[in-house]
Order: sequence, then structure tokens, then C-alpha cells
Amino acid sequence: MKRQRGVFFYDTKQILNSSILLPIQLYRHVALPFPLYNNFMKSERFNLEFKSMIEGDFVNSNVLTAVKQAGKTALEVRDRGLVAKQKASKEDLVTQGDLLVTQQLKSSLTVLFGDIVFMDEETSETHGLNLQTDKTIAVVDPIDGTGNYYESYMNSQRPESEQKAGTENWGLSVGFVKNGEVVGGVIYQPELDRIYYTERGKGAYLDHKRLHVNETAQVTDSQPYFDFPYPHDKVEYDQTTRLLSLLESQLHTKKPVKLGSQVIEIMQVAEGNADFFFCLKTKPWDVAAAVSIISESGGITTNKYGTPYRLFEENIVFKNATIDLTQFYESVENAA
Repeated sequence: MKRQRGVFFYDTKQILNSSILLPIQLYRHVALPFPLYNNFMKSERFNLEFKSMIEGDFVNSNVLTAVKQAGKTALEVRDRGLVAKQKASKEDLVTQGDLLVTQQLKSSLTVLFGDIVFMDEETSETHGLNLQTDKTIAVVDPIDGTGNYYESYMNSQRPESEQKAGTENWGLSVGFVKNGEVVGGVIYQPELDRIYYTERGKGAYLDHKRLHVNETAQVTDSQPYFDFPYPHDKVEYDQTTRLLSLLESQLHTKKPVKLGSQVIEIMQVAEGNADFFFCLKTKPWDVAAAVSIISESGGITTNKYGTPYRLFEENIVFKNATIDLTQFYESVENAA
């Protein structure tokens, strides 16, 4: 690490191989090498000072601005050059962007809330945290869809004809939990500058537009979205493969869609673009914010058996309030 004119510069490879804690100055003074990205950051549509439609105890303009600033950091770090490190499998990656965004969100939310506790994907010692506390807990996924995030960097190194599509589908997720219940949530898609948010009892929004699930009633011809478990979760991975075949062949749904980020896929239900979403192996940081947003959009969250979802259950289904998924839940059993 070196310092110049009050600005800190880090070797990002060092970040991936250490537990270094980063000062907030890093996030405010990063020089960007790519003119295209500089132009994007100067554009009017990327506005970090966000005026929320909700001014609640957990979700408000200050919180949304902090999440958007962390998203800006993710873009800045990516465009300086990413290093990806494999975790449990080649599909399960972490980059310096994941680690820097985690640190920034923790720093910003601590300033805003004071006595706040964190559960986050990249800090394993927080994974067993007791959520049955009256303290505010922020359940954080710094970058959901790290594979797409990394591929978006790799696209900048490829000829246009070889660039992969869909790399904009990654996002930051912060769910707020108190006394064991999700009370609010924020999901931000930096690439498109789209922010989803809610607080219990206050409705759910995409930017300044109220969110509502659709009213599809029948599973036939419905539009499912899904996410695969990691291949090392072999039982759930194989079950998902069999279930996908059953959806089209027996339930006659439309072709299930996978975007590579659970939080972005689930938000398609909140927007009314999808009728339901399922994942047979998930973690609290993948879904905590989404549980709140779907509920306030008029949707329902269950487990794979059709009973109400509880945090720490390892499978999940998000759906609109009217669709009959009886056949789907039976198909889950048949695919086991």
C-alpha cells in the first residue's frame, strides 16, 4: 500500500489474500482508466444522491444513497481490473470487488445505524449469527452474481464479437432483520442503475415506481425463473435438472429463465415479469432483502413444500399471490 495526496492505493491481489481493512478514503478517490466508464459515471442517469419514496427507520434516502455508493465502488474496482478467486467450486467466485463492497457497506451502515450487527457472505464467522435479537442485523450479499460481474470485466478485454451477453445481471443486496423477522430490504443493480427497496408496511419500489406482482393464476403457460445450486450441492443440483424437464414437459410452463443472479431473477417476480422463482439450495444473504420486497409487492414466499419460508431454510420459492403452484410443489417431490 502507498499513499499519495491523501489517497490510498492498494494492490488488489493483496486484498484477495489478506484480511486487510480498507479506509473509506479508498472509495472516494479512485482514478478510472476507461473513458467509457468515466462518461457513464458523469451521466445524469447515474445519480448517487437518491431521494427515496420511503423514509423509514431501516430504509430511507441515506441508506439507499449508501448502497448506491457501494455499487459505484464495485464498478470502479471492476474497471481497474478484477482478480477472481475460486471458493468451493469454479462457479463460486470471489473478487476484490466483493471484499471492498462488503467493507464499504459495513462502514456506511455502521455510521448510519450505530449499533448494527452484520451477517455477510464473505465473512464466514458471521454465518452462525443468531437472528433472534432486538438489535438491527444487516444481512449482506455484496455482489450476487459474481460470475456475471467478473465476466463484465472480461468483456472489456474481448473483441466485441466475443463478448458475453447478460453480464449486467449482478447486484448488491442488504436485508434488515430485527427480532428474527425481515423488516426491510434493498437490492441494487449498478450496471443499469436500478434500485429496488422496501420497508415493512410501506410498499415496494423500483426507483420511484411502485412494484406489484402480476396476477397469473395458472401454472400452465406461466413464466418461471430459477437459479441452479452450485454443482458441489449435487443432490439439489440434480433435482433442479430433473425439475426443469418436468416444468415444460408436464406442467407446460414457458421455458424457465436463469440470469445468473438470484436477486435479479427474484426481482422479475416483483416487477411482474415472472410468475414464480425457485432455488433448491440458497443462503440467507441471497434472499433476505428479496423476501421483504416480494412481500410488499404483493407476492408470497414459501419453501419447496409450499409452506411459509423461514430464514435459514435452504430452499425457496417466490410467487405472485394468485398462481396455483400445487402441481409445481408435487413436481419438486417427483424430481427428488
